[in-house]
Amino acid sequence: IEFVRNKRLGNPQKGFPYDFSVGLENFTRPVLIIGTTCSSLGFDNQIRLTRPLFSNASVVKIENAGHRYITEKPDATLAVLKSYLSEFQ
Repeated sequence: IEFVRNKRLGNPQKGFPYDFSVGLENFTRPVLIIGTTCSSLGFDNQIRLTRPLFSNASVVKIENAGHRYITEKPDATLAVLKSYLSEFQ
């Protein structure tokens, strides 16, 4: 998998030349972004870097969790997801 990914997207240590964000601004439905407080890709980076890529996004913070927040804080994560998904019923 890593070999194929590196061939198509580039080596992650040298940076990916592929831009995953192209066209995201055209997706207008509500987007939920989850940020955490114990990760370098956490809440502040999601606010600064990820949210602006979407036209309709909100960022929710999960305290005292890192990149694997779903296993570190399952109850908090499920509460956030249930709240978001309830808007679509």
